[in-house]
Amino acid sequence: MVLTGPAGVGKTTLVRSWRPAHAVLVEVGGVVGAVDLAMAVARSLNVSLGAGDPAVRIGRALAGRGPVVLILDEVERAISVCRELVIALRASVPELAVLLVTRVADGLDADEVIGVEPLAPSDALALYLRQARAA
Repeated sequence: MVLTGPAGVGKTTLVRSWRPAHAVLVEVGGVVGAVDLAMAVARSLNVSLGAGDPAVRIGRALAGRGPVVLILDEVERAISVCRELVIALRASVPELAVLLVTRVADGLDADEVIGVEPLAPSDALALYLRQARAA
């Protein structure tokens, strides 16, 4: 599944507020390659990569956790490496649920793409005022 929308629309906030207890959130924004992505996922899982194929180690760690939702946030700068890792992980953990959060869904194969649109100006103002009063 892919959650997509313009920058600043609240995709990450939405995911953080929805995230179930069995979800693992990985910040992908600073990732520049496959090794960086594997390290970011391993760090989020508290898994040591060690030697060998990182996707295999991560897959084993995920398989041992029961139902898991892997959330990769800000994947737009690393779409190809995210796609490769997800394919590898799904091969070893077929029941793995994956949510990709990105500004654009180009280059991603997904069962479902959900667009998050900005609020209408009047709704945004009402939300702002409500939050300000609650602060």
